[in-house]
Amino acid sequence: MATTFVSVPKYRHHKGSGQAFVQVRGKRHYLGPYSSPKSKERYSRFVAELAAQRTTTPIVTPTDRAGLTVVELAAAYLDFAEGYYRKNGAPTRTLDNIRTSRPNKLASQQ
Repeated sequence: MATTFVSVPKYRHHKGSGQAFVQVRGKRHYLGPYSSPKSKERYSRFVAELAAQRTTTPIVTPTDRAGLTVVELAAAYLDFAEGYYRKNGAPTRTLDNIRTSRPNKLASQQ
């Protein structure tokens, strides 16, 4: 069975403003004055909420790995990329680059 590692966002210091923040998927979430009890409590709550809302996407692996074709692998990667390459809920340009680089056969299957 594969082990999945999930990283906890780091409690960080924004030196310019003196604020504590965490950064998740490229977005900063400010928590209050750095090292204050209030910011540490907000950090704990933020991490707990993040863990509660995190859903694991089941990874579908074929039982016969020898039967996996390149096209199937590319299609599975595209499915993964559509959920991964997002910023503020919108697809990023990286996803556009992946879509335009896919083989014609894969494009015709969708």
